Amino acid sequence: MRRAVAFFIALLVVPLVPTAPAMARDCTTWDASLEELEEGRALVASVCNKDDNRTIIMVRCFPPGVNIRYAPVIDGDFNNFQRDLVFETDEKERPVFVTYEGLDGAFTAYLPIGHTAVEMMKSGKAITIRDPQGKVPSHTFALAGSRQALEKLEKKCRQ
Repeated sequence: MRRAVAFFIALLVVPLVPTAPAMARDCTTWDASLEELEEGRALVASVCNKDDNRTIIMVRCFPPGVNIRYAPVIDGDFNNFQRDLVFETDEKERPVFVTYEGLDGAFTAYLPIGHTAVEMMKSGKAITIRDPQGKVPSHTFALAGSRQALEKLEKKCRQ
């Protein structure tokens, strides 16, 4: 009887044991994979920040170009935020106009395929996104695997 009760309890408890979180991933290498979005399943190229894997940069198709989403974990009121953030690598820096989208807490830019900021993310060791006015915190993201992930995404965007 005790075994039957223990087995029954195990059946109830095992599904409650947490598994690895969905965001647990290697934050040193870009990935291009299908993700479930509001619009349905879509190919997304992304990487997380190595110091805080909840802070991400993701790129997805937005015809006729791409949508870059910088989603730092931040507090503050960024409603109506519309201005340039700087994308910076060892070799280049480029201001990119972004708008804050409060539903998912992301600073977003809509850019054509081949835009300088997109090309900057394909080479080098790291890219830093920073606010020249210092209101939005800066984060640095590794660029390992970014060329393959972004080119896979761009190919899908052109279809």
